[in-house]
This record gives sequence, C-alpha cells and structure tokens, in this order.
Amino acid sequence: MENPAFSPKNLRNLIDEIEEIVHQDLTSCQVEAAIENVRHLSEFLIYSKKKQLTYFEFFIEKKVLDTFSNILIKCNNDINIQLIQTMSILIQNIENEQDYYYLFSHSFLNKLISFNFDLSENSELVTYYISFVKMLSNNLNDVSVQFFFNKCNDFPLYRAAISLYNHSDPLVRTGARTITLNIYRNCQENMLDCLLSLPYGSYFPNLATQLMNYWKQIDCNLVEAVDFNSLKDELEDINDLLMYFQDIFEEKIPQITKALANSLLYYAYFPGLVGSIGDYKKEPEIKLYPAIIFFLNQTYNYIKEPLFINSLSLAIFLPNISEQFVKIISRNAKPPLSYRDTYVRKVGSMNLYHYAEENLSVVSLIERIINSKDGFLDEIINEYNKIRKEKRRSDEPILEDPISLKKIAIGLVVEALPDTQRTRIIKYHTQLSIALGRPTGFLEKDHCFGYISITDITSEIINSMYRNRYRDYVIKNKHIGNESCKDLIKALLSKDESLVLLLNSLFYTYIASDTVHPCILYHSRLYPIGKNSVKKAPAKAGEDHVPFLIDQHKKSKCSDQTTVEKLKKKAIKFNQNLLKVYNKPKYDKGILKNILNLCCSDPPFRQITFKFQIMVCYYLTYHQGLSTCLYQEEFDILANAYKASIRAITSFSKDFEIYQPFLDIFKHEYDNFIFNDEDEIRKIIKSPCMLVPMYDIKNQTHFPEILKTDDTKIQQLQNQIRRFLTLGYFLNKLNPHQFRLSLKEYPFNFEERDTSSWKIGQTIVINENYSLVMCNIQEDGIFNPRYIILDPEFFILAEQTIDKRGRITAKICLKYVLKDLQINEHPSNSAALQIGVTEYTYNSKCKHTSLYLYFKSKSNTTAFKDVIDSYQKQQRDFIDIQVSSFFEYCLSAAE
Repeated sequence: MENPAFSPKNLRNLIDEIEEIVHQDLTSCQVEAAIENVRHLSEFLIYSKKKQLTYFEFFIEKKVLDTFSNILIKCNNDINIQLIQTMSILIQNIENEQDYYYLFSHSFLNKLISFNFDLSENSELVTYYISFVKMLSNNLNDVSVQFFFNKCNDFPLYRAAISLYNHSDPLVRTGARTITLNIYRNCQENMLDCLLSLPYGSYFPNLATQLMNYWKQIDCNLVEAVDFNSLKDELEDINDLLMYFQDIFEEKIPQITKALANSLLYYAYFPGLVGSIGDYKKEPEIKLYPAIIFFLNQTYNYIKEPLFINSLSLAIFLPNISEQFVKIISRNAKPPLSYRDTYVRKVGSMNLYHYAEENLSVVSLIERIINSKDGFLDEIINEYNKIRKEKRRSDEPILEDPISLKKIAIGLVVEALPDTQRTRIIKYHTQLSIALGRPTGFLEKDHCFGYISITDITSEIINSMYRNRYRDYVIKNKHIGNESCKDLIKALLSKDESLVLLLNSLFYTYIASDTVHPCILYHSRLYPIGKNSVKKAPAKAGEDHVPFLIDQHKKSKCSDQTTVEKLKKKAIKFNQNLLKVYNKPKYDKGILKNILNLCCSDPPFRQITFKFQIMVCYYLTYHQGLSTCLYQEEFDILANAYKASIRAITSFSKDFEIYQPFLDIFKHEYDNFIFNDEDEIRKIIKSPCMLVPMYDIKNQTHFPEILKTDDTKIQQLQNQIRRFLTLGYFLNKLNPHQFRLSLKEYPFNFEERDTSSWKIGQTIVINENYSLVMCNIQEDGIFNPRYIILDPEFFILAEQTIDKRGRITAKICLKYVLKDLQINEHPSNSAALQIGVTEYTYNSKCKHTSLYLYFKSKSNTTAFKDVIDSYQKQQRDFIDIQVSSFFEYCLSAAE
C-alpha cells in the first residue's frame, strides 16, 4: 500500500514550492521552509525507488537541477548544505544507469563543486562538501570522469580537490588527496595535458613546497630546543605526504610520475636536503644535520618510485655530480606564486595579471580566450580575431587549433602586461616548467622550452652507466666533485651517536633498497663485488670496467617505468657479470673503514647503533647473493672486535653478580638472535626519536625501548653477547673458509636430569635414587615438616605423602636452581640455616626470596650445608670449564 504523503500531487506541490525559493528574499522562516522542502524532495525520490515509481522522470521533466542552480547562487549556506546533502542522497540511491548519467552530466554538479563556498570558517559546510566531492570521485569511471572535464580544459572536480591541499583540518586534506587519487586512476589521455598545465600544474610544486616548509618548521623547533611533543603533528604530516606521493607514483602514469618527481626534487629535495648537506649554499635551508639525514631516511622508506629515488641518489651518493644538478641545488627555488602556507579562501575579481599568472598555458589558451566573458580580455580577443581573419585570407592552411595561433594568443596577453609583471610571470612559469619537466605558460627563447628536466638528466646518466660510457658522459657534461657525498662520508667520523645512528640508517636503507638502480649503487662505491670462485678474471680486466648486463639489454634504454621485479633480475645479472670481471673484493674501503672504526671502538656505541653499522658493512660486502670475501685488513678489524667481545664476556662471567644468571642470559640471547631483523630496524629508522639527542634524559621517555640508555652490568653483558653472536655470524658469512665457526647449536647443552622436568605441585614417587633430608619450615607461625631432595643441580623442597599403593611420594613445594642459592647460618639458632634465592631474568630484573630451614641438630645443619657447597662448587667448576673451553675455541677460530 502506497503512502498518501508521497503522492504525485504532493510531489508536484513540493517542486512548485522549491521553484518559489528562487524568487524569495529568504527570511529566517523561509530559509527553514526551503531547507525542509529540499530535504523532503530527496525522501520522495528514495520512496520512488523503493516503490518503483516514476518520480525521478518527473524530477527530470521539471528541470529541478536547473532550479537548484538558481537557488545555489542565492548564497545561503544553510540551504546550500541541504543541496549538497540532497545531491549526495540522490546519487547514492540511483540504480538506473540512464538516471545516473543524467545527474552526472548536468551542469549543476560542476556548478555545485565550483561554487565559491567559504570553507575556511564553516566546519559543518566543509565536512559536507568534502564528503560529497569524495563520494563523486568514488563513483568515477571511464565515462563519468568525462562529465567533469570540458573542452576549455576546465576540471572542476580536480580544482575543488587541489584547492584544499593545505586546509587546516587533516580530514579535509586526506579527503582532497583521496579525490585526486580517484581522478588519476580514471584519468583519460586527453586530460593529462590539462592536469599538468596552468592553473592545475602548480599543484605538485605546491605540495613540494609544503613538504619543504614542514622540514623547516621541525628544523627551527629543534634548533630552539622546543619540546619534542610539539613536533608530532608536523612529523605525522610529513609521513602522510610521503605516503600520498607514493600512492600517486603507484598509479604508474608516466606523465604524472615525471611531473611529481621533478617537482619534489626541484622545490624540496635538491635545495632543501641535498643543498644543506654539501657546501653548495652560504645559508642552508635546513640547519640541523641529523634532521636532514632523518628526512632522507623517511623518504627512502616511504617512496619506492625508481625515477624519483634514482635522481635523488645520484645527487647524494655519487662522487661526481652533474653541473646541471648543482645549478638547481645551489639556487634558491622560490615557492610558486600560487603557494599558500595555510588555507586561504580565494576572493576578489580576476585581473589580467592574475589571469596570465595562473591560466596562461599553450594547451588551453585559445579556448579560454574565445569563450571568455572577462571584460579585461576584450581588447586582446579583438586583436586575436583580427589576426585570425588575416591568416584566413593568406594561402596558408588554417587548422582547427594551430600552434602558431596559440603562440600569437600568448604573445597578445603577455604584451598587454607591464614589463615588471611580464618579467615576474616569465620567471614563475620557467620555474614551473623545470619543476614539471615540461613547458607550461609563457617562457623565454621564443616561447620554446630549451632544456631538459631533472629526471631526463637522470635517465641519460643511467643509460651511460648501463652502456659502460659513464666516464665519457662525466667528462662531456662537466661533472664536479659531489660535496654532499663528501660530507656524508666525513660525518661518519662523528662521535655523536645520534648522528652516527642516522647516517648508518641512511646507508642501510639506500644500499638495501630494491628501488635504487644497481648501476648507481656501483658507481656510488656502495655496491659489493665478490670473489669469483669458478671462473678466473680476464687477464687485462681493468677495475673500472663495468660489463654490460646481458646482451639483449645492450640496445635497451632504462625505462622510467622499470618495475621492481625487472630491476631485481637486472641486478642479479649485473652481479654475475661483475663476478666474471673481478677476482677480488671490491667495495668502498673508506666508508667501510670509518664504520668499522666506530663499531669496533672501545667503548662501542649502544647495541642498536652497532647493529646498524654491522648491517651496513654486511650490505657493503655481501649483497644480492654474491660470493664475497673481505680484504684482510677489514677482516682483522672485525676479528679483533670479535675477540674483544669474547674477552668482555669472559670477564663478566667471573663477576659474582653476573655469574649466577650468565647461562640464562646467554641462552636467551642465543635463542632470540636474528642477524637481520628487518622489522626492528625499519621501526627504528621510522622513529622520530632519532632526531633528538640520544642522552637527553628529558626525552628518553619517548624512546623505543631498544634506544634507551642502560648501563647495568647485565645490560652490558647482553650487549657483548649480541656483539659476539653478530660478529661471529658476519665473519662466517663473509669468509667461511677463513672463519670456520658457525653457531648451529647452543654450545652449553648439559645433560639433563629427571629433576629438570619436575614442576611445583607435581607428586614424585621416591625411590633409592633420591636422598632426602628432613627439616622444618615456619609458615604462618606454625612449623611444618618438609623434605629436601638432594640434587646436584636443584634445591627441591617437598612434602612427604603416601599414595594409594602404599608408595612413599613427595609433592614438590619449592624448586630453585642451585647456583641461585646463598646459604648462611642463622644468627641465633645453630641448628637453622637461612636460604636466599636471587632469580634473574634476561631483562635485568631479579626476584629475591628468603626462607629459614630448621634441622634436628647442628651436625645435621653442617652436613647439609657441606653437601650443598660441594654441589655448587662442582656446578661452578663444570660451567667454568664449559664456558672457558668454548670461548677459547672461538678465539682460536678467529686467529
């Protein structure tokens, strides 16, 4: 049965009332009624869908969307919010494809998206608006995306999203990024020129500038010693931006990838980070060195696009750098004129300068001029039409959209500007063109783009490496010494643990990256070459010779879209070819020596720093499955550090405080030893705590547990055991023929007795194999009889019972490892003993227990104490022999 409230007559009346809104002055009562009517209309249409009625056809027939357009321009926020809600409901509840495309194709949607809402003040409005636009983008496909793009190269949906890139609300920024990603996923070839031309082309440069400003804020706050908690928002914003960049790169749109990569390098990474490491500028953009290294760490962890990462790697790690790169690094790249640090609602009328600054593009200019209704363009339009008519009279063919007329149109606009404005726009558009890697706007040199982009230079360099012509390329293109690379290696000599940790983290992420091209790793001296155990090197093979990867790749070019899988295959083949040429280790001895001197110094850095250093050494000498070995001098340094760790361990084992838990600690470290714990290392690399000074007590509460300072003896022993295991594994991995020790089994496996498996509460049958000593213990003021089961390894206290079969049994009450016991005479009772127990755990915590045992006589007390002393001495001697012989063997293996 149909609801009479939703009758066709009521629908007609409702639409009539909505049409009346256009002619009303909108008093407060009228506004409330208008909101209710617009809301009620969506209920009618949803009801129609449920009952399969034709109300939507009537909605189309009455041109309600045209009425909505007229209501929108009355600029009432409350009514407009309801319009947004109603359109959201309609789109989400339309199932008929024809109706769906009617809504999307109507001009009202673009008008609603493009309307000049004040999104800086009204939080309710911005929430509805961003949700609505995001919902539209989620419904995009190959067909529907065309409805938001017109022939004049206007893209309202994209413009709405990118205008909110710097909104104060993080949820709005996230929504805007989601919208752009949905557009990229459904972007058609004919839209790419629009996205990368003015006014939309400045979006990526604006994002890059925003990233740079986040870096500067953190750097400034750290220099001024601002509380670390105040930096969390900026750090999270940086991480969000980096993940967003990676999401864009993963869409694999070559033009978009190139534009974003170039923009990041031009506006952020080259001037901000690379330029601040090396001596390229008088005033570096980022002053705090650890902050620079941390930002690079974050970048290598989050961004995996080869085109971008390889360009950045060339500028940082190669010993020689292109002068073209140096010019970009050393110049002060000014932010785009359209950049705003915080969201500002754009108001004011357009003038000729603003038009030229933001819209002057070869791609869209003619259409914009022909269809423009802006009064300030009237004179230019008349001149343009005259020239066009004159060209029609000539013998030259006139195309629909000839490039020569576009150039003329640009010239007319630019000539109408004052000289100062024209010069400023030329500089601005030239910067944008370099950043995007493509010409945009008005440029010098007869409006031609006469240079290549950053990533184009990168492709040329990699191709020269790939074809074994890199040395010729360096000479021809005037490469100079790379100051950034020199400073990084020099900084390894620092005694600042925070900086050393960051530097080694950067080397680790760089060398271990699957994204960095193997040719770049090789020429940056961070690519290991091992010893070929099968084939001998050619007689005249030069050390600087780099072989081709494989024959079928000789004629191939390094594509910007090389996938990780293809890159891995190339790297493996590259390794195999290198092994054919070299018959001895080849790696950067300078970097390795600096790292080894740090991790093998006395006292060494804390464990996590040491671990990073060892992992960098590992990747410098053993990467991609090469058969490798160390030079003897590096092997000796590591072997000496390995021996030093053994001596430290054995000295700790003689310390009474450490002796008791020594085997427990060693077993725990052995059982939990992982040479390359990727999760732990990457967690530390991503930690913003690496920015702050390591030994600042105030900040230690923020550190991950592994980074905290702990100087207790047990912690020191743990660190030495970890060093021992790490170095032993590393040396064996690199030189298995010279270093034969491999800990395949735990070295201190003693023969287990039956008592090892006994648990408290368990009942044991007593036979002739067990010696019992009777005593009493005091519990709640009452003396209770107990039996001590004498055992060479454990102190066991039991309660004697008789089972159903008449056998003597004992229920285990207490059980302690004998080595953890201390026995003292009772101060006032010669027939009693005080038992003290110290139970250690691997995390340096201990539990203390104390109890008194009362015997029948003093002689019984003395006899029991003598037995326990004898057992403890035997156990101590046995452990000493086992530990000493094992570590003597380890020392001899390292000789």
